[in-house]
Amino acid sequence: IAAENAAAAAQIPSTSVGSAPSTSASNATSANETAVESGKSWKMRNLPAFTPEREAAALTFVAAQHPELTPLLAHVKKSRPSEYEKVIRKLFVDSERLAHFREMQPQRYELELKSWQLDSRIQLLVAKLTMDRTAALEQKLRTALTERFEVRRQLLALDHDRHENRAAAIEKQLAELDEKREHVLQEQFEKALNPPTKKSTAKK
Repeated sequence: IAAENAAAAAQIPSTSVGSAPSTSASNATSANETAVESGKSWKMRNLPAFTPEREAAALTFVAAQHPELTPLLAHVKKSRPSEYEKVIRKLFVDSERLAHFREMQPQRYELELKSWQLDSRIQLLVAKLTMDRTAALEQKLRTALTERFEVRRQLLALDHDRHENRAAAIEKQLAELDEKREHVLQEQFEKALNPPTKKSTAKK
């Protein structure tokens, strides 16, 4: 139960891997409590209120993208109801943010989703390591951290390309403005001196 509780805590705070944990169940539970309390706090005022509809949406999202969390969230719901609501509120925001990317930026969506999945997996691995620090778990953590590094680099490269394309488009617009400068200024001058009348506007 202590190990399950530690894993369930993975979605509540971000914990850090410290020294090797005690082998006793009581100490393990205590270590988990400390990890929960000392973890990174959320800015709760920026999150939407907890509702059954948002809970359902968040759980559907988790079942699709990181199903390993589903039973652990159920455990947190029973043992820590207030923390569970915080988790759901955060997960709902994450699901809405990713849905926005899927709709508006499909190419970026795949990378953002992968980044979220890796963040979630890393938090879960760290929580497990506070209970049982094994070489196998440490290797899984290193692999996940490496994958997240690469995904974040790809996201940065995507931003670079997007801004580069935007800069190229602006440079083109500047060149066109410079080329038409005199014509545009003369046209604006004539419009300023001869504004369209209501009658001519109505005919149009």
